[in-house]
Amino acid sequence: MTATTAADQPKFEVASVKRTERGIIKNFLGPGTVTLKGDPLKIVLMEDFKVRTYQIIGPSWLDED
Repeated sequence: MTATTAADQPKFEVASVKRTERGIIKNFLGPGTVTLKGDPLKIVLMEDFKVRTYQIIGPSWLDED
């Protein structure tokens, strides 16, 4: 097992979270860009932080919006 340094951590220059219409999922991965439209925020957080659903505690809209 190796220690993770600050230089190894993912970095975000800009992150924007906005509400969108339900049922429309459009995801895009490009060089230096990730766009996730229509994915519930809880799913995005689970993928980003590599945790399970029960490890994220927050308002009910995390599952819905």
